[in-house]
Formats: sequence, structure tokens, C-alpha cells
Amino acid sequence: MPPSLPRLPWQRSTSGDWFVAYPDDHPDHAATVRHMPQAVGQDKWQWSVFWEGRFGEFGMAPDRQAAADAATEAWHRLVETTEVPRDVMGEIDAMLDRASGGVPADLLSEDSDYLRLVLSRIQKRWEAAIKFDRLPPGAQRIMEAVSAELYRRRVSESDP
Repeated sequence: MPPSLPRLPWQRSTSGDWFVAYPDDHPDHAATVRHMPQAVGQDKWQWSVFWEGRFGEFGMAPDRQAAADAATEAWHRLVETTEVPRDVMGEIDAMLDRASGGVPADLLSEDSDYLRLVLSRIQKRWEAAIKFDRLPPGAQRIMEAVSAELYRRRVSESDP
């Protein structure tokens, strides 16, 4: 293992028969090392690294230290090279939480699927308010701007 890579914080699992590391203390981001006595040949230790929704990789090694080193190398490589997935729903909810202001400057540059999700979230979040025509002004401005942009896109696509 290259000396510049920080070691993962390995610990014995609660069952005691394998090792686990949570590099950033998140339960869905982990590395594991397990002894595989039924493995064929000399490779008897399996290592794995995974970040739910981002990456997963595994392999075999001849001993526990080699497996831990391989997992550590893979973890750092994958964290550096794998793109972080976008949390679209979280972004939309955060924008709507701040809906008291105007329409965010970059909102209308998003793709049509994203804009439809914005409308869907507004409708779901303020269903009763929409029914009684009491949508908060910020949400109303966003809904109108997004609806107008989607309409503009539909009309410009249908022009010959």
C-alpha cells in the first residue's frame, strides 16, 4: 500500500469473525475484510468497499493484511474517482424551504425532468394550500416560472 494513504479505521465486527471500517462514520460507507476458508487456492481473504449509491468493489487476497491494504487502496481510489450522485430531491426540498425569496437564478437552466419534479414537489407539499388558493408567494413564483419555462420549451419544440 502506498505510504501516503491514510489507514482505514479497522475494527472487529460485533460477531468477531470479520473486520470492518467506516471511513467517514456513515453506516452505508464501509470496507470489510473476511476470512474465506472455503476459498480455492491461496487467496483466502475477501475484501470489499462500498458506498451505497456511489460505488462497490471487492477482491481476494492471500492474507488479512494484504486484504486490508487492498481495501484501503480501493477506498481512496474510488472516493477520488467516482462522481458523487446528485441528491435531486434534497436540492428541490431545500430550494422550496427557502421559497420566500425569488426564483433561484439557475433553476430555469435545469432539464425538463428536473423542472417537472419541482412542480410535483410543490403540488405534493402544498396540496391543500393550492386547493384553497393559499400557496405561499415564493412557492407561487417558482411554480409560475417553472410552468412558463416548460410551456416555452414545449412550444419551441413543436415549431417547424
